[in-house]
Amino acid sequence: MINSQSYKWFFETTTPFEGHMHAIARTLVEAQTKFQHVEIFQTAAYGKTLVLDGRIQSSQVDEFIYHEALVHPGMLTAEAAPRSALVIGGGEGATLREILRYPAVTRAVMVDIDQEVVELCKSHLPEMHRGAFDDPRTEVRHEDARAYLEQTKDRFDMITVDLDDVPEARVGSPVVLWGEGLPVDEVANAASTVGYELLCAVAPRVRFVTTKVGALDLEL
Repeated sequence: MINSQSYKWFFETTTPFEGHMHAIARTLVEAQTKFQHVEIFQTAAYGKTLVLDGRIQSSQVDEFIYHEALVHPGMLTAEAAPRSALVIGGGEGATLREILRYPAVTRAVMVDIDQEVVELCKSHLPEMHRGAFDDPRTEVRHEDARAYLEQTKDRFDMITVDLDDVPEARVGSPVVLWGEGLPVDEVANAASTVGYELLCAVAPRVRFVTTKVGALDLEL
């Protein structure tokens, strides 16, 4: 029988009244970046795990469930095979990895403001990115995503928002996708084609936006 006292434990709350405990076999890195606190550790049950500001983002054993579901519905149901893709966030590179599985994709841009987190993921989480950062189709930009969308003249066939968890938001116009305020209109402007209503109640002009933020209380 495993002696639980031989492990350091990570506790993450899931509601105000309960949570999950994970046994940490070893800590690979812990750092404070300009934007957030980052930990990467090896858990006894789920393998390598990325934690930002005390919240688990991805774990080696089951991250494929989230990242495949985030990317493939949009990629597979597009009217034409997407050739260009934009990832907003996605520091560990797993969303990028899934997009690059499609040979029709010729360019994939990832915009993640925290370069330190991305570099740590490159070094410590090869099981997640699987070389996606080294793919010649990949372009990684370390800047604010909203500013990028406001300024870019590029257009993308697929836009995926892969950000950490945020509280619920109530907003008017323009609609925002998360609390820091990325207007859906700006995401729509970066989409190459108009007409498919994946987020029909929120962003009817966006061809495809798949987003981790799925429970926002939006007032339109």
